[in-house]
Amino acid sequence: MINRPQFLCIGAQRAGTTWLHDCMSEHPSLFLPDNKEVHFFDENYENYEKGLDWYGGHFCEAGNRVVGEITPNYYHNYRALDKIKNDLPDIKIIFILREPISRAYSQYQLYKQKYFKDLDFYEVINTNDGIKDHSLQGKYLRYISSVFPKENLHVIYYDEINDRPDLVIKNVFSFVGVEDSFVPESLGKRVNRVVFPDAQDFLKKIGCTWLIEFIKKTPLAEKIKNIAHKHKKENIYGELKDSVKDEFLKDIEVIESIQKKDLSAWKCKLKS
Repeated sequence: MINRPQFLCIGAQRAGTTWLHDCMSEHPSLFLPDNKEVHFFDENYENYEKGLDWYGGHFCEAGNRVVGEITPNYYHNYRALDKIKNDLPDIKIIFILREPISRAYSQYQLYKQKYFKDLDFYEVINTNDGIKDHSLQGKYLRYISSVFPKENLHVIYYDEINDRPDLVIKNVFSFVGVEDSFVPESLGKRVNRVVFPDAQDFLKKIGCTWLIEFIKKTPLAEKIKNIAHKHKKENIYGELKDSVKDEFLKDIEVIESIQKKDLSAWKCKLKS
């Protein structure tokens, strides 16, 4: 019998999915592929054409452990979500939400050197439909909630990962049906951070990727990041078009309505 996932974390991008993968991979009763993102269901890859047997091959070493995978591209692809529901009808879904402008800014930092080298953040968020759309998590949550049963959907907020990672991971373990008292070593680690995009690009070119990864794992990374982006962080909302702000505010209200969650803190940032 070929193993199939019992849970998927579908996103959002730049919202802590690597941290979640690292924490869950440590649990003795869970199995996740070493390669975090399998990209089976989304259409930017052609893996779906390889079939479910190919997909199941990623979990052949699971044994009796609970199986899952994390690909944060799934959430913003309606066809991928439909495929998931069709092929894995009883699947449990984990969806991490992040305050939309912070999420967009993090994605901008990640791709700045490759796609947005001559553009500042405001030019991108005000004009780039891709980054903006990926931050409109409410519209995707609405569709996800219509496709998957409420009891099979677990929503996490990025703020909670920062504030109470212990409680977040405990609730995740409980949701997927494994012992929730296990404490992973990765619990307090911050991973997949964009520390200093310009310098990172240079270090990669000269073959010093190892130095980037070393710095990311030290307290120095956060200090460098805060200094390098202090001015931009303070003004991250200041030059957004009113139409863009309104779009995000309405999307946040969709999340509030579905989740019965007060997200005033998110809205206040947009109104400032």
